[in-house]
Amino acid sequence: EINKKINKKIKANFVIANQTYNKDFLEGHVPGDYGVLNSTILITDVSYKIKKGHSLRIELQMLNSKQLEDYSAHGGAYENGLEEPAEGDWSMGLLEYTISPHWFFTVQDMYNYGNEISEKQLHYLNLTAGFIKGANRFEIGYGKKREGIFCVGGVCKLVPSSNGFNLSISSSF
Repeated sequence: EINKKINKKIKANFVIANQTYNKDFLEGHVPGDYGVLNSTILITDVSYKIKKGHSLRIELQMLNSKQLEDYSAHGGAYENGLEEPAEGDWSMGLLEYTISPHWFFTVQDMYNYGNEISEKQLHYLNLTAGFIKGANRFEIGYGKKREGIFCVGGVCKLVPSSNGFNLSISSSF
């Protein structure tokens, strides 16, 4: 990870991470359905201070994944009938505009460009607006969410895919 303050208005953060993920164990699949995946994750996060109280943040991510184990006991095919993981490589772009100290607005798109089935190379577009007051955060959004592990504050859970509005209220004590 590299953090760099480029000047008074621009800050940047660059991350390269390598992760090994046992999809069967962590997501409750039958052992051998997916196996162990390895991924390399690249993240670039740049903040630009437009003027006092107004900032723009751009975040770009790329996830490159591959299967680590050969499951020949399954005849070379996984639960989904493919010879490779179901989802492949991903990219994500986020644009966030903040009006300090209370408001933020985001546009995010996750794209599954690495799926071998072209019909499943989907965009997951989300629009969000939020208000922060003290230790309370109120957020409303609309978009398409993908199924998978979702982690906040060190607590992770498996969530289903969804499409529609969402409302989130969180408080810190």
